[in-house]
Amino acid sequence: MKPSFLPVDKLAQEPYSGILGYPKATKKQIALRIAELQELGISGVLFDGPMTIGTVNVLGKGYAGIVVLAKKGTKKLR
Repeated sequence: MKPSFLPVDKLAQEPYSGILGYPKATKKQIALRIAELQELGISGVLFDGPMTIGTVNVLGKGYAGIVVLAKKGTKKLR
């Protein structure tokens, strides 16, 4: 099955906003992060990987950050 990238504008919804705002962010901070991703040309994010945070799978987790796969045009970025 081909991976499905979640459009950046959907990241404000739970449970994805918890990942984008990890470890804790306000709604305004999440909106600013979404705007920054859009300015960078990121069109989607793939929530897949060996680790689970809540109900969302990710590639990795650190003390203050989460690793996911992002799509920019036809390129996939980590």
